[in-house]
Amino acid sequence: MDVFNRPDGVEDSKKTANPSESENNTILVAEDNKETSYFIKVVLEKSGYKVMISADGEDAIKRFMGNKDKIRLLILDVMMPGKNGKEVYDEIVKMSPDIKVIFVSGFTADIIHEEEICKEGQGYLKKPFLAKDL
Repeated sequence: MDVFNRPDGVEDSKKTANPSESENNTILVAEDNKETSYFIKVVLEKSGYKVMISADGEDAIKRFMGNKDKIRLLILDVMMPGKNGKEVYDEIVKMSPDIKVIFVSGFTADIIHEEEICKEGQGYLKKPFLAKDL
């Protein structure tokens, strides 16, 4: 996953600065399933990213507001207690119009697009997914 624009021609992350060395390479994950959020956190941290975890939509919005200059990517579960992933994204994008998002859900891509949860240019991962998918 290379949403942070490594320099052209650089494929081996060992040849570049570790993503976590930059204050602006933080990923906010909002996922109510503890096992899934732990899996995402471990995979991304092993890749050098800083990861913040929220178990619900309200907490995700609060964390974003307190760290919006650091967070470059949102990974949002579509179905969560309180605000769902789409509602969280809709609020956050008002504060940061260029924020990138990946929605995760057990729903099929057809349902996600039919319900207009995920639009063109936004990422989507169907659960369950593998580490390499991140």
